[in-house]
Amino acid sequence: MDAPDRTTSHWTPRQRIIFLAALAPVLGSLVFGILGPRPQNVRAGTKRPGLAFDEYVVDLREVEPAARVPARFGFTNRSSETVTVKQLKPSCGCLNPHIVKKSFAPGESGEFYLQVWTANETPGPHEYTCRVLYEDSQPHEALLTFRLILPEDQVTVRPRALAVYQLSPKTTTYTITVTDFRAQRLNILGVTSSLEFVYAEPAELIMDRETGAIQHPITVAVSGDVPPGPHNGTLEILTDDDVHSRIVVPLRVIGPKAKTETLAKPDDARSETRTR
Repeated sequence: MDAPDRTTSHWTPRQRIIFLAALAPVLGSLVFGILGPRPQNVRAGTKRPGLAFDEYVVDLREVEPAARVPARFGFTNRSSETVTVKQLKPSCGCLNPHIVKKSFAPGESGEFYLQVWTANETPGPHEYTCRVLYEDSQPHEALLTFRLILPEDQVTVRPRALAVYQLSPKTTTYTITVTDFRAQRLNILGVTSSLEFVYAEPAELIMDRETGAIQHPITVAVSGDVPPGPHNGTLEILTDDDVHSRIVVPLRVIGPKAKTETLAKPDDARSETRTR
């Protein structure tokens, strides 16, 4: 009777080592998948943020035509300590965030608003952010987002803000244009300035032949007697429109540097510098 066949392995020791090394990651993944990850302990000394916001993202999607679109951000102090809001830092100064109350006891709630003046922005989607810097026993920061889509047919003002250097003793003029893309046209009733050395008045309107929009140029004059330093203010455009009855344009005028003069004194005395 013939003897049974025997299978003889022809793997060398080196080949066995290479095979086991290649198989090890597969076996490790299988074991990890069965057992799952080990729970991680929270590091000692870490604290959860004290302020919990009702919404971290306010998405209004496409909004109805309006002169101003606000977004409310409410929050509650969930910690056991008093929380103080130190600063609101928006991605755009046009959002004009403002919070009246700054300190909040445990369990106390508060709110603030971001707002967009639609005439100062372009139609289409917009995304803004605001960083909220606050402290309990440690500094914290929260990032909030405001999204919206502005309609195509609306009223715009360009430039949306006016910043000028007035270093000349002569009056200089600039132009701001309010454009109405709607079928129902507005009329400008007047323009006021919060800065006494800036005045403005409407000029003759223009029709854009390509778009059919009505453009209202406004001449802005800055007098030559601007005091030294920067001056912040606004131009307020008043109209007869129900939606855009008031269009606000931020204004910044930078005047000349303060002049200094040195008064000479006798040799045995120090000179004196006087600022005018």
